[in-house]
Amino acid sequence: MPQRSLPFTPLRRNRRSAWALASVCAAALGAVSACSTGQASANPNTTTAAPHSGAITIAYIQKQGDQSYFVDEVSGAQQAASQLGGVTVIAVNVASDNTQTVAAVRNAIARKVSGIIIVPPDGSTGPQDAALAKAAGIPIISSDDQVCTTSPTPDSCASGDLLPRVGFDAQQLGTAVGKEAATLFKQQSGWTAANTRLLEEWQFSTSVCTPRVTYADSLFRSLTGSSIPAIKVDTDNTTSGDPSSALSKTSATINAYHGIKHWIVWGCNDQNVQGAITALANAGYGTADVLGVGLGGDIACKDWQSTAPTGMRAALVFKGQDVGGAAIKAMVSHIRNGTPFPPVTEASFAVANKSNWQATGYVCH
Repeated sequence: MPQRSLPFTPLRRNRRSAWALASVCAAALGAVSACSTGQASANPNTTTAAPHSGAITIAYIQKQGDQSYFVDEVSGAQQAASQLGGVTVIAVNVASDNTQTVAAVRNAIARKVSGIIIVPPDGSTGPQDAALAKAAGIPIISSDDQVCTTSPTPDSCASGDLLPRVGFDAQQLGTAVGKEAATLFKQQSGWTAANTRLLEEWQFSTSVCTPRVTYADSLFRSLTGSSIPAIKVDTDNTTSGDPSSALSKTSATINAYHGIKHWIVWGCNDQNVQGAITALANAGYGTADVLGVGLGGDIACKDWQSTAPTGMRAALVFKGQDVGGAAIKAMVSHIRNGTPFPPVTEASFAVANKSNWQATGYVCH
């Protein structure tokens, strides 16, 4: 299997989960796989070259490239490249640096790569990244996050202006979290709107996170009829992939809620949820009074490896390997055969808990 290449330029190293993610093929426990959604058609936002039979080099440009999910994503990309043969993956970690993102695209073009797959830190560089690749005649797609070719705000982008993408859908993730939280909530006794609060944790400026949280809230309320008030906590994951931001900001927030006995927690990712759970534990709340549903599984699985009880009652788990592998396969098929990119190539996930997460095949780092 090809080894992971060094970045084009020296980069600072950060950690952060990010997720961002198109809709679900299946939410059942079991193997996680990728599949195509929508009809594959020529996309005006990508360059279609004549079929190519020679060696292929693909630049995989990622935010937070040393975070476990994105490490797995590159691993999956390299495995797929090895299986396809004649394909080299150049992994580039741009951390949270938009300037490095544009530089990485320019460097990939200078190296005359065959294709570019990109997960930018945010949407602000999307139009420039896409324009540079198009001008150079190099096909470009995104994985995980939406990238708009005409606006720095993917949420307000017309669907026809989005790059083809491999990943997850925020609505499906959010509704799955809300459904699981509702199921667990119904098993509790004495949790009322008077003595319970929702903690919704995410970085408000991260567009991929907001719908995950809002859809979780909406489905939870529709399934439970609950009027439990929600406390929204703006976390900051720009320099950290661990739960420290959610921990510190939740600790400051819950000081005003001494009369609350029970807490329900969800957020953009596992880090948000675990940070809040730790803050609640530090404030004296026992695990029986905390109901957390994570998203990603990378932090939840560490809790679940211990025999101690945990407030992380469940989590959505998914594999970066599958997204990376599917992205490479889509790009190679396009380059070799002229196969049009589907608007979205979907990746699936599983809903897991402490007792059954290993049955999903999820690997805990």
